[in-house]
Amino acid sequence: MIKILNMEKNYRALLTLCCGICIFFIAHSMNAMAPITAVLTLGYLILYRPSIVKTPIFYTTTFFVLWLLVSMVANYSVNLTQNFHIWLWILEYYVIYLTFLIVMDRPGKVYEILKYFTAMTTVFLLFGFCEVFFTSYFENVFYWCRPGSETHMFLWDRSAHVRLLSTLTFFDPNFSGLLLAFGGSATGVFFLTKIKERAWASSLLWFIVLILYVIGCILTYSRGALVTLILSLAFIFGRWAVKRYISRKHMTIIILSIFLSSGLFASYSGNLHLVADKFMPLIQGGNILHNSDTSEQRRLILWQVAGQMVIDHPVFGVGFENFHYYLDNDPVYSSWFPWSKSNIENIHDAHNFVLHYSAIGGIPMAICLSILVYLLIRLCLQKKCNESIGFQNREIVIALLAVFIFNLAFQFPLVNKSVGMLFFIVLAFATKIEEG
Repeated sequence: MIKILNMEKNYRALLTLCCGICIFFIAHSMNAMAPITAVLTLGYLILYRPSIVKTPIFYTTTFFVLWLLVSMVANYSVNLTQNFHIWLWILEYYVIYLTFLIVMDRPGKVYEILKYFTAMTTVFLLFGFCEVFFTSYFENVFYWCRPGSETHMFLWDRSAHVRLLSTLTFFDPNFSGLLLAFGGSATGVFFLTKIKERAWASSLLWFIVLILYVIGCILTYSRGALVTLILSLAFIFGRWAVKRYISRKHMTIIILSIFLSSGLFASYSGNLHLVADKFMPLIQGGNILHNSDTSEQRRLILWQVAGQMVIDHPVFGVGFENFHYYLDNDPVYSSWFPWSKSNIENIHDAHNFVLHYSAIGGIPMAICLSILVYLLIRLCLQKKCNESIGFQNREIVIALLAVFIFNLAFQFPLVNKSVGMLFFIVLAFATKIEEG
């Protein structure tokens, strides 16, 4: 036992390696590293009992996971046996959240983990572009990389358009766009840092990479991801301009260059009209309000349904992952949203993270998530936060949090293994910079 206790340094190195592998496994639905890492972390906690700094975000995240279990048990009569294993997935990711907090107890480790994260998004971007340009030539090669055999329907539709969508991720364009939004926001910080240091050659390189991220996000045709990326970049650039890290004149030139370059590519590719078609309902607000057959209108109705569920089930909510069940089987909710009952749309969430989990967990969950959002926004806006991890690392984490916060207004299904892992890893970064 004494020999084992003396191997803490090696054990921590193993956990660091697991964290890096978990980050790369975000991009693949067959995430076998989650249970392995969780078991190793539990062993580390039992053997070495490390001290974990408990911040408000830490307590809020812990309550979120526990209340999911409480709401599920309180609604045991509705699909308890079918949902318990999904809650165990989330428990695994919570233990991995603890793993990242243990590993990132030193400033140098924060930089190492961030390198893994940005490398993962870059590899994902390059893989996506390879699929766009070479799938027709190497179909069999990409086939073996896919978790499902029907991915090609989403990837390469020769009769319509090319959609940038790496086959590593549940063939979900929204999640593909979200990963690119995270990578693009981090790249924006790298670019601004090089501008601040007047390293012009490096800044040009990072500018090109940033443009590729924006283009990739456009080609996913995911409105939520593209809106998230635009808003997060606007926040990052505005924050740097206000703090005078970059002059406002240079910042204006940078922003115009980014959107001009991205727009020119979209025009050249012949797909600009497809992007416009996706966004016109958002621009023409009247269509959303008066046309009940638009996806935007349906989402607004789903938000109303989720709010009504909170009112009807204020204490424990409808139970973990029972949103779809009530939407189909409760006559009140199904009358509001008949598309799900008629199988026109297979709806599993409210397409709004806060509203969806508020419906699942009732008013206590709504309060918990409201506090979490407030803490994250405060963390992004405050002047000083954990300067020990370094200026660039802190700014990258804030950029990731900006994407995270904006995306909470869209779909963020934790039952997707990749999304669940991503959710808790970003919260681990937030907890780390909140320590200061």
